[in-house]
Amino acid sequence: MMLLPQNTMLGKLEIIEIYEYHDKPLLFACRNASYTHYLVVQEGVHPDSETWLYASLSHDRFQQIRVGIIDLHDAFAHAEDDFVFLVRLFLDGNTPQIMMVNIADLTDDQLPDKGEFLNIESRGLPSELRV
Repeated sequence: MMLLPQNTMLGKLEIIEIYEYHDKPLLFACRNASYTHYLVVQEGVHPDSETWLYASLSHDRFQQIRVGIIDLHDAFAHAEDDFVFLVRLFLDGNTPQIMMVNIADLTDDQLPDKGEFLNIESRGLPSELRV
């Protein structure tokens, strides 16, 4: 199974930072070819698929999350666009399903815990991530 959905409305994605890893990235940042950044967290594991939340980020918000101003819960629960993408990746490689979910419809079970922050040594935005 591929970790990033391909040929979808999210664009051509590449992982740029990994924050949590257990056999594969579970919490990471990625961007598409037009430099839209996403914070991504695994939302669920099912017998036939995995579901992921993608929150699009402005440059400033990405920086605030990275330096610990915004916690991971609020990065999704208070997404700038008032929605996140719920991406379902099928283990058999079938076409991913992508749904826009209003942040008001998210439950705490879907989100990182309140008060969890990124734990990265360098608090500044690396030069290769600057736009």
